[in-house]
Amino acid sequence: MTWGQWYLRRGRIDRATFWLHYFLPIAGIGFVLSLVDQYVLGFEPLVATTAADGTISLSGSFSGPLAGIFSVATIVPSVSSAVTRLHDRGHSAWWLLVILVPFVGGILLLVQIGFLPGNGGPNRYGPPPGQLYADAGPGQYGQSVGHGEQPGWGQQPGWGQQPGRGQAPGDGQQWGYGQQSGYGQVQGPRGPEDDPDWGRPRS
Repeated sequence: MTWGQWYLRRGRIDRATFWLHYFLPIAGIGFVLSLVDQYVLGFEPLVATTAADGTISLSGSFSGPLAGIFSVATIVPSVSSAVTRLHDRGHSAWWLLVILVPFVGGILLLVQIGFLPGNGGPNRYGPPPGQLYADAGPGQYGQSVGHGEQPGWGQQPGWGQQPGRGQAPGDGQQWGYGQQSGYGQVQGPRGPEDDPDWGRPRS
């Protein structure tokens, strides 16, 4: 995995990848940088105080420079890791809006992306994590059918392949015995290989 693939993750990731490659490292580094901002650079954390008359006042800074820069720099991997974890569950990125629900939104989202398992098989976002596209079989996830392979339903057979049921023959292919031509199509010539009675006198 390259730096670019980590920074902008695509497809699907499992729970272990989310925790060990994204959530824990990003949260841990951010916490250490906030301590450096506070105890080395002298930036006081944001503190809310309540006066005797009930007035609430804020003092300190929301974030020091190091923690602030790191937070901005990790927005993309933080969001992309959450999205790809939702994809592993079969959900779209719109599920991120659950965090806007007061009080319980953040907890619900964390449960979804951090604790619940993903779909066991392929879904609309790709194969399960760790399964390569080459392992999924020909014709899946946008793969082309190679020479000598049997095309699936709705796929275009390649050169030298026999068109299946419901498929139109490509360039250089012939209609097989028992196949019907569709509307506006011309059925190819029949030869001895197609008709066992070819050349025999017909009554």
